[in-house]
Amino acid sequence: MATRIPDAHFATEARYRGATLVTVSPDLSPSAIHASLWVNPRPGSDAALALGVARALLERNAIDESYVREQTDLPFLVRDDTGRFLRQSDMTPKGRDDIFYVWDLKSARAVEAPGTPGQWSDSLVLGELSPALTGRFAVQAKDGALQTRPVMERLRERVATYTPAYVAQVTGVGPRTQEALAELLATSKRTLIYATWGSCKSYHADLLQRALILLSALRGQHGHTGAGVRFAAW
Repeated sequence: MATRIPDAHFATEARYRGATLVTVSPDLSPSAIHASLWVNPRPGSDAALALGVARALLERNAIDESYVREQTDLPFLVRDDTGRFLRQSDMTPKGRDDIFYVWDLKSARAVEAPGTPGQWSDSLVLGELSPALTGRFAVQAKDGALQTRPVMERLRERVATYTPAYVAQVTGVGPRTQEALAELLATSKRTLIYATWGSCKSYHADLLQRALILLSALRGQHGHTGAGVRFAAW
């Protein structure tokens, strides 16, 4: 707020209208003193904090499943043997590398995911499809049976290591503060993550940005007024 004085009033007015303002910053900055909650991770540890919150959201099942199924790649099937997406080229001799698959719960089989680059239409509408988000599935490919699972299943496994104790060790943010942040994200109807220059100018900042986008996607916040993720990009 000290360097963005013309914009500072937006944060204050949002609080007058009932918004909860959270500042994630290592220092007790001019923005932090006006926030409802100040979270101060060690510099460069923001991504670990975000993945810890993602674990908490998944643990309490506080995700927008309809959004995740249609608008993300989390239902896409991944081969256990290679760690790559299951592709049409795995299924048929002349298949494409840019058509991917989901496991349809209604038909109990692997089907092509709509809207992938190799499809004739770029629409993501699922129609009658109900992609699985958990489980392991045997798929009959051109060279034999393959064991697959959705990206979401792999995500749960990956973030399970970001326990409150581990995140506290990496970031310095205590478990109670982590829980308060997760609770806000899990229960808020609208959440806007506004990340400024720090999210663009540090090493591996792309991974931080992906972690923040993941939080927003799990809650189905993209595409709504007053929600989503915004990074400084003038």
